[in-house]
Amino acid sequence: MKTKHFILFIALFLCFKFNSKAQLTTILPASTELISRDTSIYVDPSTWIYHNYLICNGVHFKVAGLSTYLMRFYLEDNAHVEVSDTFNFYLVADVFMKNNASFDFNRKNGSSIDTVMKVAGAMLIDTANSVTTLLIGSSVVFDYSLLPGGVSPCAASAGETTISTADLQVYPIPTQTKLNFNCPKLNGTAQLFLYNQNGQLLKCQEVKESTFSIDIASFSSGCGYYQLVKEATIIKSGSWYKL
Repeated sequence: MKTKHFILFIALFLCFKFNSKAQLTTILPASTELISRDTSIYVDPSTWIYHNYLICNGVHFKVAGLSTYLMRFYLEDNAHVEVSDTFNFYLVADVFMKNNASFDFNRKNGSSIDTVMKVAGAMLIDTANSVTTLLIGSSVVFDYSLLPGGVSPCAASAGETTISTADLQVYPIPTQTKLNFNCPKLNGTAQLFLYNQNGQLLKCQEVKESTFSIDIASFSSGCGYYQLVKEATIIKSGSWYKL
């Protein structure tokens, strides 16, 4: 199986290497988290986390304090991502960049970017030259078919108010049995989706109350992701961990 994947990878690499005018397409995983406003996050260096981030048009996203962190970044037009560390960490990332997007990778201690897929006008700042594969095309197209509604949540959230981290508490993390949610600003009915780290949907539950719990006792141990969706718009997403 690994040999087949390697052969496919080489074929794709040669295709893009000799055809820089190609249109590059990537499918966003169902577990993709929306970054629709300027955001800075700090990751506990003791954690092991896998995330997929979609950064909307013109948004600045800063990530710091990393440990073992596997990430994919999907940058819409004019989006900017800055990754830095205050501790020793090991990061593996894939980066997908549309027009005038920029990605600033302040790398340390063996971290790497496996794949960068970008248009010529997107800027990659990587002084350590850590990119394994660089694909440059005439355009980069995001396939949103696995996301709620099959459309970009950036377009759906334009002009909408999302729920901030302060307005949603998820606890305890980690947990063995239940995840508790407290969302005082949730008005009306929403849907909560729980995914494992591979993007597989584990549970979907309709939510009508501002405080509710989800039983995950039967889930396998490991990290996962949640999306709180209202009227086909992701209003909040984040991670959980099952012991």
